[in-house]
Amino acid sequence: MDKDLLFEQIHPFVRYVRFLELNKDVNYPPFTPYDCRLFYTYKGNGAIYVEDKKYEMPKGSIIFLPSAVPYHLISPNDNSVIYIALNFDLTYDYFEINYPIPPDKKENFNNENVLENVNFIDLPLFNEPIYLNNIQAVENDLLDIENEFRHIKRYFNNKISAILQNVLLVVARRGSFISLDSNEQTNIIDTIIQYIHAHYNETLTNHVIGEQFNFHPNYINNLMVMHTGLSLHQYIISLRISNAIGLLETTNMQITEIAYTVGFKDMCHFSRYFKKTTGRNPRDFRCTPNKSIL
Repeated sequence: MDKDLLFEQIHPFVRYVRFLELNKDVNYPPFTPYDCRLFYTYKGNGAIYVEDKKYEMPKGSIIFLPSAVPYHLISPNDNSVIYIALNFDLTYDYFEINYPIPPDKKENFNNENVLENVNFIDLPLFNEPIYLNNIQAVENDLLDIENEFRHIKRYFNNKISAILQNVLLVVARRGSFISLDSNEQTNIIDTIIQYIHAHYNETLTNHVIGEQFNFHPNYINNLMVMHTGLSLHQYIISLRISNAIGLLETTNMQITEIAYTVGFKDMCHFSRYFKKTTGRNPRDFRCTPNKSIL
């Protein structure tokens, strides 16, 4: 089943979780899966071929495979490798199929049996295999998923889904700027966001913030889009509107005064952006003794 999704709409359903150990005595043929796969190297060093491309899998590396993507687990010649391996869907549409769906060899694979082919509208990164190294930050989450799956406590599927959603979020954030130094970018964007929150009611533009941090305005805007999903302008407007709503709900300030307080220079712009952002007028958020939106 083909479906278009936004990344924020995912609701993973985990069908199977296990520790998967490979050594020279364990050999698997190439497979093509009917649901998604995720392999994280828990111990040792391995390798996986994905569509004829070889990925080295040292400890702390991860591969996400959409459904119908061929892969081949390579057994090490010495020692062993242990993966935390997950079979899952990106939605709950087929949660009634709660048993493992074995992959097929390439020659036996039937694309009509694929449960769901998800196309991410806003994150094409997830429409292809994703390989990341040094992503030990997700290891504890994956261990929690395996533990929950193995013990089958009440509502374990719900908990597993929530944890995997966080894992995929980390993968999405890291994968979105894999070509650059992730730690450096994280430090830069965190500092920029802190600055915006401290000065959101002042005159803020790409050029102003670019001069503040000695970066080209386009670079800063690209960082904002990459890390927040919003352009710098959209982020500032969203922050101003959010703070305006807080003042509308909790103070007796005049609406014109609130507009100036959060950084708008005239009521026309404030009203236009407020309506565009919330779909409502500022006065609709006014709380009176007989009206509260809380």
